[in-house]
Amino acid sequence: MFANDFQSHMNTLSVLSADAKVKGLISTDGLMLDADIMDDEDVFSTLLSLLASAAGKVGQINQLGALSQIKISLAQGDINIIPLDNDILGFFIVTSQ
Repeated sequence: MFANDFQSHMNTLSVLSADAKVKGLISTDGLMLDADIMDDEDVFSTLLSLLASAAGKVGQINQLGALSQIKISLAQGDINIIPLDNDILGFFIVTSQ
């Protein structure tokens, strides 16, 4: 994967997630590829590691069928995970205001 591909995927996430505090790319094997954090880095770094550990499971689900989006709604906000490529997942977090 080239840097241009990463930038293209991040641009796609920017369009889909205008209000997101965090957005990034994770490979389906759990490797954090890129992240843009707009808030308290300490709070979100723990969340990012949880997302990375879940990425493998999401990748397995995506291989079984046409996964379009996973949305996890919590009291503090929503976590959205979308497939962008065969082995690349995009995620963004929108906090409740």
